[in-house]
Amino acid sequence: MTGIRYLREVDGRYHFSPSPAMRKAGFSNKALGTDFAAAVAYVKTQAEEWEEIRKQIAEAPTIETRGDFHWLIRQFLAPFLLTSSAFLARLHPNLCRDFLQIRN
Repeated sequence: MTGIRYLREVDGRYHFSPSPAMRKAGFSNKALGTDFAAAVAYVKTQAEEWEEIRKQIAEAPTIETRGDFHWLIRQFLAPFLLTSSAFLARLHPNLCRDFLQIRN
């Protein structure tokens, strides 16, 4: 154990091991070799980059996630389906409520 966050030592070799949240943001595991100073420098630069990303996420918590159901509705169906009151009248009341929430 190195005591440095995101840095692991396995059999005398150092590895960058990002957290699951970091992996989701695009960071990946990386073998860093046996040079401790170089490994620490690399991990520090990655940690600084991660802190910048976290600050951006905290400043804009309403970032829309691509690929979820609501994004799909807004991207493709909303301009066509949600403007037609005849379409909304045919929907089940719960679906109608959900579609109206998406539109607003």
